This record gives sequence, structure tokens and C-alpha cells, in this order.
Amino acid sequence: MPSDVFFLIFSNLDPWSLLQTVRTNKYLRDLLLREEQAKNLWRTVLYNVPDSPEKPAGISEPRYASLFFDKHCEFCLRTTTLVQWALGIRCCSKCLNTNKVFTTNHPPLELMPIVPYEYVTQQGSGLAKFYHVPTLERLKKERKKLRNRSVAALSKWVQKQSDITLAKLQHAKEYKKWDEKRQAAREAQLVSIRKERLDEIIKRLRALGWGYQIDRMSLARLTSHKLIARAQPLTDQNWEKMQPHLVEFSGRDKTIQSYLRIWGEGSILCGESYEGEVLGVGRK
Repeated sequence: MPSDVFFLIFSNLDPWSLLQTVRTNKYLRDLLLREEQAKNLWRTVLYNVPDSPEKPAGISEPRYASLFFDKHCEFCLRTTTLVQWALGIRCCSKCLNTNKVFTTNHPPLELMPIVPYEYVTQQGSGLAKFYHVPTLERLKKERKKLRNRSVAALSKWVQKQSDITLAKLQHAKEYKKWDEKRQAAREAQLVSIRKERLDEIIKRLRALGWGYQIDRMSLARLTSHKLIARAQPLTDQNWEKMQPHLVEFSGRDKTIQSYLRIWGEGSILCGESYEGEVLGVGRK
């Protein structure tokens, strides 16, 4: 298939899906990361995201997509929502504390104003200030090279690095607000999908004549069932698979099928009989 066709198809993906496509195989990785045309593809996909932040200076579009839209720690690949925005890294809390790429040791006094940092809440110890070791080492080397240069040259370099760091810290605040808003919107979307799924399940149960039983079920236990709580639209195929499975009912595990069989066979349970057989109360 011509690469133009691939690019046309991929232009309809969201950034995360395009990242997943890159990881599919070597051919697609080379196509999407090395082809000159791919740059326009990444720009198009990122541009299609509503209210997406401006790309940080000095990073590529794929790197931007990974930082802003990926779901995995860059070091251990665990799922994480944590991003160290000022450092330009997505890292889980475990790696942040164990990976030698980060340090909480303060840099030399002369570098303090120009080294970017990230405040991270640590369990039991409050906020901790993290620095990116490679960035710190690079700045140390650059300053060392300027040691024998003029005071003006050193001052110019310090001012430039200070401006860069201040911009990173300011942008980090904006990125964090954007990410929090995006995550909140996504959570609201998932809640809506789960509600629609639950409503559809209840609707189908009622259509089968199970309305009375549904009304007496514990809604909290019903919604917590692993097959019901999924944030996925309900399909006919899903429904067919769900019916024979266990559903927690009013504090006791029962299958809907077995419960309905009692009713279907004409066993009219009422009063103490109903409570004893179905709800498990009134027994000594």
C-alpha cells in the first residue's frame, strides 16, 4: 500500500492511537518517525485535538504526543498519569524515587536559578523538589567551559538559561491545568458511558420481565459487578455473554438465571418466606 494512503488513514487517529500504531512493527515505526511526510501527519493529528497546548520548544511532534497523550512511564512502562512538566518527562512515582535520572539533592548555588525542577507530593513527607540529573550535568559542563571567558559572556549565558527555565516553569503550570481539565473530561465521559451501559442492561432485563426483581436489587452491588461496571457501550454480543454469569444480589451471590427460575417455576415468595429464601434474613 502506498505511504500516502497510510498517511491519509492515520490522519484520522487521535495522538494516543497514532503512538500505538508506531509501536506496532518496525515498518510502521520507520514510516511514521523517519519519513519526511510524517511530520505533517503528526502536526495534523495534534492540531485536531481541541484546546491542545502549543508544542514546547525543542522537541519533535512525536515526542510532544508521547509526553502529552501517552499513558505509560518512560522508564518502566507502567500506566501512569504523572507528568513532570517542567522536566519534560512522564514518570511514575516509583521510578521518580528510584531512578538515578532524578535527584532531590540541590544543585550548586550558582546553578540554582537556572536549573528546572518539579515539585512532587511524596507520601508521608509532603512536597519534594526533583531535578533532572542529565540537565543538571549539562548545565555544569556548559558553565565550566565559560569559566575562563569574560564576565559578560557568563552573565549572558546565565540570563539565557534563566529565561529558558522560567519559561519551562510557567508553561508547566499551563500544561498541568490543561491535563487536569482533560482528565476530568475523560472521567466524565467514562461515567456517562458506564451509566448508559447500566441503563441499557436494566432496560433489557425489564424487557425480559425481570422488573420486579431489578427493583429489589441493591443498585450499588449491581453497578460494581465487573461485567456491568466496564466503561464500554453494551453490544448484543456482550449481552449474550453476560446473561449466564454471576450477579451479586442483595448481599448474597446468586445468578439471575437461578433466581428467575424460582419465579418461573411458580414459587411465589412473599413475607418471611421471601425474605428467608432470597434475602437471607429472619434466620436464627
